Order: sequence, then C-alpha cells, then structure tokens
Amino acid sequence: MNLAQFHKWSYIIMGALTLIMVIAVIAVSASGDNDLLKGPFTAAILGVYLVIQIACIILMKPSLSIYKVGFYLLHIGLPLILFGLFLFEAMGETLSANVPENSTGSAYTRLQREDGSFAEFGFGIRLNQFTVEKYESGGDSYYGANISIFEENERTGGMTNSENIMLEVNKTYRNNGWKIYLMSYDNGSAALPITDISSPLPETYTSVGGGGQVAAIMMSTGKYDNATVNFFVYNAQSGAYAFVGNNLSAVAGVEGKCTATVYDNGDGTFSAYFSQTYVNLLFKRDPGEYVVLVGMVMTLIGVILMCIIRGKKGSKSDDDSNEDKQRKSRHGKRRKEGKC
Repeated sequence: MNLAQFHKWSYIIMGALTLIMVIAVIAVSASGDNDLLKGPFTAAILGVYLVIQIACIILMKPSLSIYKVGFYLLHIGLPLILFGLFLFEAMGETLSANVPENSTGSAYTRLQREDGSFAEFGFGIRLNQFTVEKYESGGDSYYGANISIFEENERTGGMTNSENIMLEVNKTYRNNGWKIYLMSYDNGSAALPITDISSPLPETYTSVGGGGQVAAIMMSTGKYDNATVNFFVYNAQSGAYAFVGNNLSAVAGVEGKCTATVYDNGDGTFSAYFSQTYVNLLFKRDPGEYVVLVGMVMTLIGVILMCIIRGKKGSKSDDDSNEDKQRKSRHGKRRKEGKC
C-alpha cells in the first residue's frame, strides 16, 4: 500500500469512527446514561484514532492547500475529542437521586457520592408537582416535573426561589455546570398489596401537609376509631413498604405531598400505606462536553474538505502530484539522453 492509499483508507476509517462517536454522544445526551462511552467501546475507537493520527502526522508534509487545511482540522479535532473525554473521566461525574414530590419541603443543594463525600450543586432544587398523563390503555403518554430552582441570597444568607421550570423527558436543565435529566418516576403503587376482588376497595387520602396531616384527615373520618391501624411508609430505594408503627407519630416524618392508601384487613384492623411520588433525576457534570463537540465539528469539516470538496474538483492528492512531477522529470532526462 502506497502513501496515497494509506491516506485514503485512514480518512474513511476515521470518518466512520467519528460518525459512530457522534451517534454515541447524542444517545448519551438523550438518555443520560454515560456507560456507553466507557469501557472497551471507547478504548477501541480511541486506540485506532491514535495509531492512525500518529502515522498521518509523521508522513504528511505541511502546506496550505484545501486538502492540507482539511488534514490539519481533522488532526486537531481528534486530539480535542480525546482531551474532552479525558476531562470527563478526570473531573466529571454522574449522580442520580430519587427526589420526592415535596411541595412544602426544603430544597436539595447537594448529593452524596458513593465514597461518602458530597457533590455541591451551587443551587437548590425542589420538586413541587409531578404530572402524569395516561393512554386509554393505561400506559404513560407523558410525564413532567414542575421544579423550583433556588439560588443563594448573599444579602440574607438563605436560598431564594429564582425560577420554576418544567422538566420533561429528553428536555434537560443546565445550571452551574450541571445538567439535570428527568429519568423516571415511582409513586409506590406497584408495591401496594393486590386488592382481593371480594374485599372492600381501599380508601385514599392525600395532602401536601405531610404524613401527619394525611393521618389526621384519615382519622377524622371516624372510620378507624377504636381500631388498630398499621402504618407503612414507602422507601423508593428499596422499592418496598416498611412497617413503622401503630400511631400517628409514626408517619409524621413523611414531608410534603403524601398519599395514604388504607386497606380493611377484615379482622377489625387496617393497614395504611403512606407514599410520596418520587422522580429519578440524573445529575451530570461534564467539563469536556464542549471540547468534544468542537473537536467533532473540526473533524467533520476536515473530512469534508479532504474527501468531498476536493474530490469534486477531480484533483489528485499532493503525494500523487509529487509522484507525477518526479515521473515527468525522469522521463524528460531520458529523452535528452536518447533513452526510451
């Protein structure tokens, strides 16, 4: 394989790999799942990039033709992609949290990492209301989270509500270097006991005043006077309800909007299942995001200049041109010397 053929195949391979990386980055940005850019997938692509780039840089002679401008853009863009990915691995992070629908609660300003340390957002968030729309078949057609954003007030030292946003699937929010994604939700309904068709339907009570307020509303109906009520509270982490006691104080710690589903056990006792709606939010900080995007743009422009625009002009590569000149020079010398 001569130099011109090597360049041709290197452009095709790097262009294909760049397209694969663009698709992967778009998929990661939409889903919030960064695992796709980790492990052997990225290592294999970056390894091929590195080998081809080193060979091209060593073999290519500098000039300012359209072909060479594309070459330089391509080979500057590739290191930028590598550098951007390295920045994320070195300084970026991805965290997730189950945030309760908590209309009267406090704002979340940080998350705990696996090592016990905390990632500070530099702002606060609170989930005010979660909206779900259903198809006639019962499946979810839409869901969105109304979220309040709080910024630190330097004058008072507290947090001030700066804006309210509607966070939706595939619609992110950016603040202070963080991107927030709405991933899913959990209202505890899947973990509720299955109702026996012969049993009375469970009663439901809801209030934004927390578990204590819901329990007070429930007891004020008089349906549970002189009866034992077993209180259960839903845990989004375990995905199950846990028994917490037989008195109202057992659910007083459940803050914000709360729903109680009460079952008649048929033996004079009742079971009350308390839950909030939790949304799973993904928090991502990627200091190399724009570096990668700039590198990809430069790489694509370089490929276009080298392979498409110059190709339309029907001109040969610089190396082919040099070979033609040398061939003509040798042929001219032979003619002067009377040789074929």
